Amino acid sequence: MKVLEKVENLIGFFFPNWRAKREAFKLYSRSLKAAEKGRLTQNWKNWVTSPNSILSELSTVRSRANWLYENNCWVRASVDILLSRIVGSGTTLQALTKNEVFNDKAENLFKEWSYSADYYRQFHFGDIERLAILKLFTDGGVFFHIVTDTDNKDTAPFSIEVLEYGRLASFWDKPYGDNEIINGIEVDKSGKVVAYHFTVAPDSFLNPTLETKRVQAEDVIHFSPFRRPHQLLGIPLLAPVIPYAYHLDDLIEAELINAKVSASFGIAIKKNAPVGQFNQQTQQRELEIAPGMIAELNPGEDIAVIDPKRPGNTFDDFVKLILRGMGRAIGLSYEQISGDKSEVNYSSARHSELELRDFILPFRKSLERYFLRPVYTEFVKNAVSLGNLNIMGAIKDWRNWTAHRWIFKGFDWVDPLKEAQAKRLELLLGLTTLADEAAAKGKDWKELVKQRAKEVEFMDSLGLSDISETQVRGKKWE
Repeated sequence: MKVLEKVENLIGFFFPNWRAKREAFKLYSRSLKAAEKGRLTQNWKNWVTSPNSILSELSTVRSRANWLYENNCWVRASVDILLSRIVGSGTTLQALTKNEVFNDKAENLFKEWSYSADYYRQFHFGDIERLAILKLFTDGGVFFHIVTDTDNKDTAPFSIEVLEYGRLASFWDKPYGDNEIINGIEVDKSGKVVAYHFTVAPDSFLNPTLETKRVQAEDVIHFSPFRRPHQLLGIPLLAPVIPYAYHLDDLIEAELINAKVSASFGIAIKKNAPVGQFNQQTQQRELEIAPGMIAELNPGEDIAVIDPKRPGNTFDDFVKLILRGMGRAIGLSYEQISGDKSEVNYSSARHSELELRDFILPFRKSLERYFLRPVYTEFVKNAVSLGNLNIMGAIKDWRNWTAHRWIFKGFDWVDPLKEAQAKRLELLLGLTTLADEAAAKGKDWKELVKQRAKEVEFMDSLGLSDISETQVRGKKWE
């Protein structure tokens, strides 16, 4: 009991009227039930107010999240499903300036640069996009350092150095001038991030002296799903899943062992010989069980069958409950996280698909706003500086020369025929455009039209009619 409560009880013992008024005041002032502190909520830990008070715990959470991604089949499959749905093999750039010659040149040049976009030449630019999303789930975020790279002089003289949270010099806490360094992140007196301190070598065994490098914040893209203002590092999106995934592994392992034991059949020979009368016949011996066997027992021996019992039939329901909770935390339904389609119908599948798309779209927008768009702007500036892109002197109209869009992997529907009919009607009514519909399927409308023109021309040369031409001429399409 706290000291204040002891004092109140002592005063209340001598002054009952004061105690009654005190209790009445407490009851009146307690307007929020969620803030009650009683027997049922006494172990409820209050959230610490500082957005960076959990920095010391994040390394443990990251390690566990990465371990589960590498070892837990449910976590691995779930994250990979989301990676494939969010970015697939990578996005496609579509330049949208007023100059079509510039657009074609920029798109082709960016495709060429994508193969050397990684500073260490490990990843294609599409792989870096997947890595960005993956790190949101396992690490809570990732750093992209924009580095001058003269080896890319034929395209744009820069590349991207991918730096995981583990590269932060978290051990470095000495002040840098008037600035404070928190977990390797340098902030000024107002709390604004001005620089990052990274270890020079990716692995500590390559850099036993723990040499660090300071990188200006303006040269770093910190891609993270921040949830609070002034938050310095992101929390892995797998954090709510970690306890349940870990215990689910233990539960399944225990059930497997239980199943193996239950599948085993054995017998034990009980010996009832009096004490002191052990001889060769009463020594430990084994019986080999065979079909149709008839065995003779020694005097004083009896057989007991070993029949291990398994628990009730609630195991499947319990696993489903855990998987549903894990799925909800990362935007997946039970069917999507488990792969079990035994209880799925058209309506439930469509509903799950629509919910997943609503979950995916913010990730795509974040990737576009905070990573893809800054990278492309940097690409145009660097390509123009070398003369690989010609903006024809209109540098004042910089927004035009960096205008673009990113085409993500398209969405497929459960019933593509109904969806195609709906989109056709929207096109006829002018409620959508060919560019939007092509982008929704992950395609570039210009490339689509060019390819269709080639196909129509080729079919005309052979005297064949094209189905799309039939539609234009008003002929019935069944």
